[in-house]
Amino acid sequence: MREKKSKWSFRDLCQRCVKWFFPSADSAAALPSTSQERDQPMHKALHPIIDRPTIDVLSVSVDVETANAITSSSGEGSHSFNVLSHTYDVFLNHRGPDVKRTFVAHLYEALCKAGFHPFLDVKSLVKGRHAFKSIDEVLNSVRVHVAVFSKGYAESKYCLNELCDMVKSGKLIFPIFLDVEPEHLRRPHHGPFATGFRKHMKRGRQDDIKRWEKALFEVANVTGFRLNEVNGDEAQLLRKVVRAIQSALPVGLLQQVVQHRIGLQGSVIEVVNYLHQVGILGIVGMGGIGKTTLAKEVYNEYAKQQTFERQSFLHDVRIRSLLSLQQQLVHDLLGEDLKSMEEFHNFFNRILRDQKVLIVIDGIDDIRGFDQLIPSLDKLLMQGSRVIATSRDRNVLNYITSQSSTEESKLYEVQVLDCIHAQQLFNWHAFYSDKASDGFQDLAKEIVDSCNGLPLALEVIGAYLFDKKAPKHEVIWIESAKSLRVDPGAIDHKLQNMFDISYEGLSSPIDKLMFLDIACSMIGQHENPIMSIWESCIICTCPSSKSPHSSLMRLIDKSLVKLDENKNFQMHDILRDMGKGVVKRQSLQVGKRTHLWEPLETNEVLENDEGTTKIRSFSLAGSNLNTRLVAKKFAKMTKLHFLHLGGHYVEGDFSTWSKELRWLDWSFSPIMRLPPTLNVPNLVVLNLTRCMKLTCLWAEDPHVQVPCKSLEWLTLRDCTALVMLPRNIGGLSKLKLLDLHACSTLTRLPDSISQLQSLEVLYLSSCINLATLSDNFGNLSKLKQVFLDHCKSLKELPYGFGKLQSLVTFSAQGTSLFQLPDSFSQLFNMETLNLDDCMDLQSLPPSISGLVKLRCLWMSNTGLEKLPEDFGQLQSLKELHLNHCKHLKTLPNIFKKLEQLEYLEMS
Repeated sequence: MREKKSKWSFRDLCQRCVKWFFPSADSAAALPSTSQERDQPMHKALHPIIDRPTIDVLSVSVDVETANAITSSSGEGSHSFNVLSHTYDVFLNHRGPDVKRTFVAHLYEALCKAGFHPFLDVKSLVKGRHAFKSIDEVLNSVRVHVAVFSKGYAESKYCLNELCDMVKSGKLIFPIFLDVEPEHLRRPHHGPFATGFRKHMKRGRQDDIKRWEKALFEVANVTGFRLNEVNGDEAQLLRKVVRAIQSALPVGLLQQVVQHRIGLQGSVIEVVNYLHQVGILGIVGMGGIGKTTLAKEVYNEYAKQQTFERQSFLHDVRIRSLLSLQQQLVHDLLGEDLKSMEEFHNFFNRILRDQKVLIVIDGIDDIRGFDQLIPSLDKLLMQGSRVIATSRDRNVLNYITSQSSTEESKLYEVQVLDCIHAQQLFNWHAFYSDKASDGFQDLAKEIVDSCNGLPLALEVIGAYLFDKKAPKHEVIWIESAKSLRVDPGAIDHKLQNMFDISYEGLSSPIDKLMFLDIACSMIGQHENPIMSIWESCIICTCPSSKSPHSSLMRLIDKSLVKLDENKNFQMHDILRDMGKGVVKRQSLQVGKRTHLWEPLETNEVLENDEGTTKIRSFSLAGSNLNTRLVAKKFAKMTKLHFLHLGGHYVEGDFSTWSKELRWLDWSFSPIMRLPPTLNVPNLVVLNLTRCMKLTCLWAEDPHVQVPCKSLEWLTLRDCTALVMLPRNIGGLSKLKLLDLHACSTLTRLPDSISQLQSLEVLYLSSCINLATLSDNFGNLSKLKQVFLDHCKSLKELPYGFGKLQSLVTFSAQGTSLFQLPDSFSQLFNMETLNLDDCMDLQSLPPSISGLVKLRCLWMSNTGLEKLPEDFGQLQSLKELHLNHCKHLKTLPNIFKKLEQLEYLEMS
């Protein structure tokens, strides 16, 4: 049975830690006071792509055994604790008389609609509590600060003091410049801030003024949001701010939800109440009505309450492979990796043993798929677990909900929005307000009535009309309303009209092509490599965008494309299917379409040699070819950019392949090396995951150039026969990511690896035979993330490792490292360090304080005997894990000076 944890303040905890480890120390004098209690656990996660990992510092958790030991030494009873429960997400720093009832009120409302809990003192202060103390507590506990600069901002000493505290906290600050500019913050004694600063000078606040000037200067250098940049359009400015905050705040276990959660609360309460009574619940409804949105809200509700030990949300079940779904389920519920479908039953039996879990299966349309994902439903439900399935097909859900012989089930039908909620949802997308702009009320009501309460239609049409509110645009509103005014029961026709309006309304054929790339080929792919492809097309003959970031933003603004919390492309399946319909209408001849993905069609093109210059994307994923695949079958596809070979073996002469090829997925292939005649000079992404027979990347020949010199993303995961990388791999001068995870026979890296001067991310985890890194490894000047987890043969790092001045994340969990080089302390940009399970590691470098930006440090289950004397000088450290360090007997006296520490885990 698990012991309960008690509730102590962080200050009390630190005092008890200090008393325990060094009883003679005067612990209280040096300890900072803390803000209000937090109640959410910290979840350790390392993001697998180039973006820096976002650290969610939420709580302090110490094992009960340690807590008891600490308290017993001070004569106090055993208590468990839960420190610093944060109530608010966003702090709004502003001058009330200028903007509280106007812009800030609108920002507060928009953030609430997006699911945040912003702090606005007039609405958020608790009666009976000291006002300024409450503000200080919230300012310290939130994760994002927003500073709204107006002309009168500098007249308030409270605003300026808050700004100083915000800067000192080191947390994210989003500056918003309404009727001032960043330059005014750099020179506050001139311009609109001059009046306020003169008043402060007269009142003798010279010392404060120095602090304020420094804080203003720092914030002026932060990229913010200027009202002038959007031509005074406050609605557009609000939209940009909310989206930036959504991207910045970590989501942990939560699913990313819609920005405007209108008309959902009643349905969420109903579904949660049903799940108290039934073991399995089906959510049914037409496409675009909000089934997935409702399922996400319910999932998040349980995640916040931590009702279940583990949760898993399986997205896009209709279009994903069974293996992919089983792998996610095993990873989410057990934290392990599934290699093959044959192993799944054994893993699932482990889930059944003692876990209470929540599983959401979203968009299922095949009863066989459910049985293969949940092979023992009754056993799963008997232990208190719950299953939610969503589908458009009532028959599928009737079958699924009837599978349990021991637990009751329920079918919940999602209803369209009522008139009031439909109008509010449309208004938020079209006007970024709950009310329509003057002169558009009647047209807005007409369009809403025509959408029949369907959320997807309201969102997409509203987003399309958002930037069309000038008098000259009235005719566009009238035409849109007319197009939607079809038979009230013809929902499919109405959705098609809605899509046609938005798609045809895209400003250029370039934006349309990007939309089709995503709809047909890129859903679920990460933004970064795909953006690299589009950027490379600036010098291409294809009609791709010369400003791809702007094109993508337009698609997002119009709600045609979304990026999830991991920056993977997502799209509503209705929009995806309609985008594919656009491609199918391009030509009756399959070979004259731009994107091909259906096995029957791709097989037909190859078997009849019908490839043409029109084809841009070609996928053999899921196809079973009846003919031998030879390279010349692709020769006529001279404009081919995206090629997925579906693991098929291809032979012959590759020299005729398109020189425009940007993306090649040849994963699960039986190839032993890349073909010598393959020459793809513009290839950006190459995926060779699980090519189990691959022994070398390409044949080395001093007379042959690197076959893909523009490569930026190279994935060789689970290539278990790969012994060595080519000596001339340094010729990949543009390579940003190299993934060698689980290349178990790889023993070393070539010296030329140091020539990869663009490399930012390197995965070497589970390379169990990798014994050394080359001495010149430190020459990788742009390297930001290195993963060496479970490289069991690796005992030391090269001395020059400290030259990796750009390194932000280093993870070496479960390695045989016995020490870190002295140069390690020179990694002044490092923010995350994971040394868990390094049981041979006995000490840290003596000048560890050189890691001035280190925020998170994992050193559990190590052989550490002591910490360096300067450990307390890690002034940015917020999270520290020291579980099961059996040889660690004392902490240095200076440990108590870790003023930023918010999460401490020891046992």
